[in-house]
Amino acid sequence: TSRTKFNIEPLDDWYALGSNYDITDYVDITTQKIIKPELHRRISFNYQESGSYIEEAYRNANGGVGYGDLRADFTFDGSELSTETTFELMKYVKLEDLDTNTPITWICGKSIDKEIKPYIGEPVIFYSPSTIDISAYPIGFLDETGLTDTNPSDQMYMVGNVDNTNAADVTQMLSYGLEVDPFHEQSFLQTLYNQFWEDYITDLYSSQRRVYKMKAVLPFKIASQLRMNDKLDINGRRYVINEIQINLRTEEATLELLNDV
Repeated sequence: TSRTKFNIEPLDDWYALGSNYDITDYVDITTQKIIKPELHRRISFNYQESGSYIEEAYRNANGGVGYGDLRADFTFDGSELSTETTFELMKYVKLEDLDTNTPITWICGKSIDKEIKPYIGEPVIFYSPSTIDISAYPIGFLDETGLTDTNPSDQMYMVGNVDNTNAADVTQMLSYGLEVDPFHEQSFLQTLYNQFWEDYITDLYSSQRRVYKMKAVLPFKIASQLRMNDKLDINGRRYVINEIQINLRTEEATLELLNDV
């Protein structure tokens, strides 16, 4: 909204803010060329690679794909579409009650390497939606004599990769791929990929997707208002803008559009 403030919109919401323009009368349809879009041979969504022994063990057992990451390979000859955050995603675990050999009711993150030494990597991103009752397994400390704290804490902030302590109310998970959340011990469909990328990727790899290139003469009153999230109607068909080059002096334009699938 200014040189120092920005609005970040999910792609679908951004397109919903656009307008539709019927430019049929301004397009030279005889110049139209239709080609298939270039498709990526690999799509990957990654967090920073963690050196924690839990994440490292998961990555090694999962073909090099880390916890929360997502990767898909195709037989196309295109480039690679890769996105990587500046954060690490921790794979939390439930500790075990040694007296009963059963997991406790809350999770913790182990920031240690395979040699059981402290590991300090990139910043870790997490949700902390509310406090939880841990009175069944309170947290205390040993004093200098080795005696247990007489006033242990029976409340703690929930820290994890989902945005709610109630499974039915979870609306977001921080993983790209479908992972089991250790606190709720189940997966959630509200991953980063499903929420923010699935529609774009599905359209990109649709068998109906085509790139349309054509010439037009766009009046300044239209050209001056166009935004990249606007959609264009030509002869009853709707298109998404991929690229437009406009000569503002002659109003001649070269359009590269995608059919709206």
